[in-house]
Amino acid sequence: MASDQTFDVVIVGSGVGGGAAALRLARTGLSVAVLERGEYLPREAANWDPAAVFPGQRYVDKGESWSFNGSAPERPSAYYYVGGATKMFGGVMMRLRERDFGELEYADGRSPAWPIQYKDLEPYYGEAERLFNVHGKAELDPTEPPRVHGLPYPPVDHEPGMEQLIYKLRDQGLQPFALPLAIQRHSGGSCLRCATCDGFPCKVDAKSDAEIALIRPALAYPNVTLFTRTKVDRFDLGSDGKSIAAVRGSRDGEELTFRAKTFILAAGAINSAALLLRSAQGSFEQGLANSSGVVGRHYMAHNSSVIMALGTNRPGTVFQKTFGLNDFYFGDRDYPYPMGNVQMIGKVHGPMLQHRLPFLPSGIRQAIAEHSVDWYAQSEDLPHPDSRVTVGRGGDIALTRVPTNLGAHRELIKRTKRFMHAMGFPIVLVEGLGIKTTSHQCGTIRMGKNPGSAALDPFCRSFDHPNLFVTDGAFFPSSAGVNPSLTIAAQAMRAADHIIRTDFGVARPISSMAGAA
Repeated sequence: MASDQTFDVVIVGSGVGGGAAALRLARTGLSVAVLERGEYLPREAANWDPAAVFPGQRYVDKGESWSFNGSAPERPSAYYYVGGATKMFGGVMMRLRERDFGELEYADGRSPAWPIQYKDLEPYYGEAERLFNVHGKAELDPTEPPRVHGLPYPPVDHEPGMEQLIYKLRDQGLQPFALPLAIQRHSGGSCLRCATCDGFPCKVDAKSDAEIALIRPALAYPNVTLFTRTKVDRFDLGSDGKSIAAVRGSRDGEELTFRAKTFILAAGAINSAALLLRSAQGSFEQGLANSSGVVGRHYMAHNSSVIMALGTNRPGTVFQKTFGLNDFYFGDRDYPYPMGNVQMIGKVHGPMLQHRLPFLPSGIRQAIAEHSVDWYAQSEDLPHPDSRVTVGRGGDIALTRVPTNLGAHRELIKRTKRFMHAMGFPIVLVEGLGIKTTSHQCGTIRMGKNPGSAALDPFCRSFDHPNLFVTDGAFFPSSAGVNPSLTIAAQAMRAADHIIRTDFGVARPISSMAGAA
């Protein structure tokens, strides 16, 4: 049995990049199909069970295997749900710094300039912050770029233990700032300040993930249709050998074909690249959108570590993730290169330590977690052509990552350990997150001005296929040093406005915020 349907726009993926484009297009009346390989994430008691979510891997996809740096295939930490991987994200939505859009020098090389500037995204950043109900106070961050509008809601209050840390950090000359958090802690919001936010699905819909902030509002329009459990297999070229004619997939054993004037790919940087490579046909023997040879290359996911500072007292913190530090983002007096961002991470629980301390009884692991203050440190991962996504003969994904910029990350960790020791934490443990951590994936279908070195133009349109756009993190030319979700949303809306104007002839896209279009 097969089905063939036609829409104005077909979007592959319901995460931030697909959801932001869908909501923007919904307001025009164009018929839009959103294809999602997963289902709605179930609301259940296990949402907030650390043992089920972490060692139990309850919400990780069970249907595929990836190879990492040539290893035997294994189950990846991939999440396929309506809303994409944001169902598990920590809610930090930070703008790239203004200098991140230009070329930056590192000890290991250079981070390339983007084909757009910060000012091109500024109005879209503002609208994305409103859609995601971002809480924070921008002026506290010493690296905050210029903005037209402040954040929609005030910062989330710090708990007493975190307040004490902030005072001590300021005593050391540091400038902690309120993290911009996409949670519904405002009046009428459902946030309970629970201890299971970062890395967990939200049982009460208080986290403004892509489903809550983008897909649900888009589905309120009758011209938008969501197809769940729909796994896309390939794109088909039209008779001209250049334009995309259809996308093919399956749902519950039924073969599906979706045709459209315009296609938007937003399946995540790894899966989007793999889909284009699997779709090789005609004169595009190395994969669609790949005449430049860059599809799948320049994979980035940040150099990142979890840092646990252990003291003699229990901080007693429940909702820990309320502030961060950018004092070292662009370097300091002793190390002149950018080092990155440090931010509080969601509270570590005993079951999360099982993989690291399997020999200890669970009660001791929990006691260690209760005595810790927990950080997440991230540094830029420089684009390297041999850090890449490839597909095998059977279409299975192989991920290879060449380490870059590790020196800057070590410097960031060294400074974090130093200020935690100075605050009375005698033991500081560090766990580096390697190639299997793909939460900040980007760069595999980079945008640029030159079709010889980039797959996409500055509006994320394929140089090879005029009716194909890519709006997930794959378009990033560099990874910068902050969480990527807000930039994905902003550029996806910018690309959608471009589609509305140039592909469908709507002079002024409808916007929920004056001046955003």
